Amino acid sequence: MIPSLPLFKRIPALTQLEIDPLFSRKTALHVTSEAFNVKAFPIKKPFPSSMDYTATIIVGKKSVSKLSVIRYRAKRRLKAVIADGFPLQAPKGFHYIFYVAPPIVTLPWTTLQTRLTHALDDLSKKIDKQKNSDPMIKSSHRYPKKQKRKVTQEQK
Repeated sequence: MIPSLPLFKRIPALTQLEIDPLFSRKTALHVTSEAFNVKAFPIKKPFPSSMDYTATIIVGKKSVSKLSVIRYRAKRRLKAVIADGFPLQAPKGFHYIFYVAPPIVTLPWTTLQTRLTHALDDLSKKIDKQKNSDPMIKSSHRYPKKQKRKVTQEQK
């Protein structure tokens, strides 16, 4: 009997219309690796609440290779690494955009996994640091509504 391949959880990606505003925006939440670069953007409220995060992969013709076979191989390898370790390690509530670099095609699998782990650790540290300094980033915390003052008889 042939063993079946493990099924990976499908990680949602952004559509072209959703990624256009984020594509060139600068963010402090970015990590650079020799195989890829990662940017993280907080998820705004119009997105469905069932999506904890999204991961979008961008493979450039100029940056990786002009041959589509190599570009697809790079994209497949990064998708497999993301599906393997991303759901357990990635901070929730963010859009992640991965920009692929040429060494991703030739790097050993274990090295690629450690690069992703280190990148996600660095991102989570930056996210925690930014959450502590900027209260608007905190997704779970809401500021309480201002309470109306009670007017007493003496103030009337």
